[in-house]
Amino acid sequence: MIDRVGQQLGNYRMVSLLGKGGFAHVYLAEHVYLNSQAAVKVLHPTVSDDEREAFQWEAQCLLGLRHSHIVRVFDYALQDNIPFLVMEYAPYGTIRKRHPKGSCVPLATIICYVKQVADALQYLHQQKLIHRDVKPENMLLAAKQDILLSDFGIVAMSQSATFRGQGQVGTPSYMAPEQLLGKPQAASDQYALGVVVYEWLCGERPFSGSTWSIIEQHVQALPPALRMHLPTISPIVESVVLTALAKDPGQRFASVQAFATALEQAHQQEQQPNFVPPLQQFSSPMPPQPGQPFAAPSVVLVPKSSPFFAQTAPLAGFSEPRGTMESLRQTGETLPADLTTQPQEIAAAPQPTPRRTPRRAIALGLALTGFGLLAGLTLAEKGGISGGLISQPPPSLHPGTLATKASLTSKPNILRMGTALSSYGGHSGGVPALAWSPDGKYIASAGMHDGTVQISDAATGAHIYTYSGHFGSVLTVAWSPDGKWIVSGGNDQTAQVWQWQGRQRLSTHKHAGPVFTVTWSPDSQWIASAAGSDHGVQVWQATSGKTQFTYDAHSSWVNIVAYSPDGALIASGSHDTTVQVYTANDGDAIYTYRGHTTPVASLAWSPDSKRIVSGDEQSVQAWDATNGSNRHAYSSNFNGVGGLAWSPTGQCIAAGSLTGQTVQLWDVSDGSPLYTQHWDGTRVCAVAWSPDGQRLAQVGMGPVLVWWAAK
Repeated sequence: MIDRVGQQLGNYRMVSLLGKGGFAHVYLAEHVYLNSQAAVKVLHPTVSDDEREAFQWEAQCLLGLRHSHIVRVFDYALQDNIPFLVMEYAPYGTIRKRHPKGSCVPLATIICYVKQVADALQYLHQQKLIHRDVKPENMLLAAKQDILLSDFGIVAMSQSATFRGQGQVGTPSYMAPEQLLGKPQAASDQYALGVVVYEWLCGERPFSGSTWSIIEQHVQALPPALRMHLPTISPIVESVVLTALAKDPGQRFASVQAFATALEQAHQQEQQPNFVPPLQQFSSPMPPQPGQPFAAPSVVLVPKSSPFFAQTAPLAGFSEPRGTMESLRQTGETLPADLTTQPQEIAAAPQPTPRRTPRRAIALGLALTGFGLLAGLTLAEKGGISGGLISQPPPSLHPGTLATKASLTSKPNILRMGTALSSYGGHSGGVPALAWSPDGKYIASAGMHDGTVQISDAATGAHIYTYSGHFGSVLTVAWSPDGKWIVSGGNDQTAQVWQWQGRQRLSTHKHAGPVFTVTWSPDSQWIASAAGSDHGVQVWQATSGKTQFTYDAHSSWVNIVAYSPDGALIASGSHDTTVQVYTANDGDAIYTYRGHTTPVASLAWSPDSKRIVSGDEQSVQAWDATNGSNRHAYSSNFNGVGGLAWSPTGQCIAAGSLTGQTVQLWDVSDGSPLYTQHWDGTRVCAVAWSPDGQRLAQVGMGPVLVWWAAK
């Protein structure tokens, strides 16, 4: 590129170089007669005809724009066949210059910036224009905090009702998934602004790595939780930012201005004297690049229709609670009051030791459209737990009779069905999965918010051990039948096998997405697991992590997989609405059950390995595993099955409700209801029978709860 400092183009003399672009340089220039300053953008002489045409298109677009936060264009001309554009000069440089990479910007300042940029983008969108390159380098400072949006070289205009310009142009670190796929829209600018806000808040962009790695992550992964970088951030503010970063454009705010309004109102809420961070609620998480740390967004609110939502097996069927961000997403209206309601009494529940994530280790996540988990009220918050043990009957349980440890060991026959036995509240958020030890003494629970697996005493609820080997949300956990090992999977795209007593990791098996489900072979030698982006099940050796075979007959992602108790078969339930049964040694297909009409989120084998019970968002069905015959549908009054478990005695089936706050038990022989356990105010994500078939453990938005389930 020719150095044009000192040269004259039209009436402007080039004074100094301000910046370099892909096909143009920008100079500070002075009008030779008026002594006024301007920025002159000069096209490289070696550019292609297409780039020259794009440059002229930029000039035509900008000449017609009149907005206080969009850089003005004064003139467009040719000299020696070199096009140049004369624009308004911003004397204070760019936002990037004021806040270099790695800087954290105060939220009040961010809101000042965002309101101006969003106002400019909203104006563009009303003109049927998309900027497509929103980033700090393209935000100029005309005064101390007055921003001018610049660099419209890749703006696309509409000739009808839809936006024109489908090229993959822009800066990958800030580009929305649909833009990377060649389908930019107005919501793409909102996503880019969301990335900028994320970076300003914590000093890091959501995704890092090579260009190709960043592109993959934008398309497939959800951002790590902001609180992993900024522990003091308000959950309301975090949820606003992560909503703007939803993978599906339809799940973002209705407009970029609604995003700016919601961010400002969230900040106003947290500034109120009596503000208390809102009680967190469930949502969904996302995959990191292998070997990189990942932290799931803790407050992303993902509607039930979200593509990512359906990929999270433990959470399949969750719907967004009323009074959350939906009204803000659509209109930018005031935050609902119930987001800032303070509970009347809060007792301290045991918390795991906080884990710090180094800034250089940016989490990479999949969850394809927006996923993260918000913690719900624990029993401790309802006044029923002290130090992790039940000290009085939890008021939300029925009948609520409290069992003592002595009654469990000496006179179990005095317990009524539904009696609360113990509770463990050590996780800092929701728990999507759990597993009993084969001897029935301990429970392993997966922490979606705190990224740990925690072992607790099943009889007392006492904390035993915390495994912190995963980076980000843990979504699934299973205990080996021989009792020696635990396998856990999560958003870091790994399934990890570890010895819970010796604290030794045995192996790590990598997937291409977050691991939603794991299961052991009865001989404790093999593991079957599935991840969101695989559309299949991988069977691998526990000791080495080496893959034996991959079953890939499903047409969509697999939510749940389970070995038959005799070890001969494997069954997997998928978002494609089928349950497929195949041989455990080589993956030969045996039978495909097509009785469901919505994604299959859970399944369980009968103890004799002859039948399967499977659940979707609408029904629970039991059927013969090899031919689908002898089908029976169990009636329920809830939508969304939060886990299924066939009792070890083979006599009853337990199903948790994602929406009805209940666990229901049915008699296998005739389908008659045996018992319904109510747990007010929370969802149930998973249920599991103790090995002796007398106790049932359930998890969800509250603690791990164990109750008496024998007749």
